[in-house]
Amino acid sequence: MSADPARILLSRRAFLGATAAVVAGGLAGCTKEAARTPAAAPVEPIATPRPPAPSARQAPVVEQRGPAFTVVDRSAWAERAPGAKINPMGEVTRITVHHTGEYGKWAELPDMQVVRQIENYHRMNTPHKRAWACIGYHFLVGRDGRIYEGRPARFQGAHTSGANANNLGISVIGDFMRREPSERQLRALAAFLDDRRAFYKVGKARVFGHRDLSPSECPGDALYAWLRRWKAAS
Repeated sequence: MSADPARILLSRRAFLGATAAVVAGGLAGCTKEAARTPAAAPVEPIATPRPPAPSARQAPVVEQRGPAFTVVDRSAWAERAPGAKINPMGEVTRITVHHTGEYGKWAELPDMQVVRQIENYHRMNTPHKRAWACIGYHFLVGRDGRIYEGRPARFQGAHTSGANANNLGISVIGDFMRREPSERQLRALAAFLDDRRAFYKVGKARVFGHRDLSPSECPGDALYAWLRRWKAAS
């Protein structure tokens, strides 16, 4: 996102995504209710993603924005560029927080591999949905405290059924029905929400949980309770 000052590049880490077992487990996460039709943001042209380097074991930070969060560029993990059938975002006027849920052995996988598996599932045709252009979320907050870029923010997402227009989707990796994300995840989420709100000039009242905008248990009871406290804080 060259036009976006929050874009931080990380070198690639190699974790090859094995999606078959996760797909069998239902990998839709909270996006099972999401609309397929992505609507309006002029940002930078898409950089063609490069496949991850098989030999890489670490993702050393090349550039970092402040101490609170680091953004992993889409090109560090994605194996394909977004598909052609995708609508522009336009002006971002709201932000929606999700959780991914947990399927199969996700708890044992590195965050980058989880992100790749979600993308692979979202791009599949299934009996319940058409293949999407790419992952539905714009960003995902990893258990490692990093922010993973998903769908480029200049494109409308596919994360909140009937309410994707002008809506930036941020998902936290994990299932947060009964427990909150780790302190590291929450610290990164709070800092990134503040950063994106400032960038897009979106007030706290325009930050939602998925369940606020469409029928869903997402982002989980515990994370939703945290989000309400965060919004109430000055």
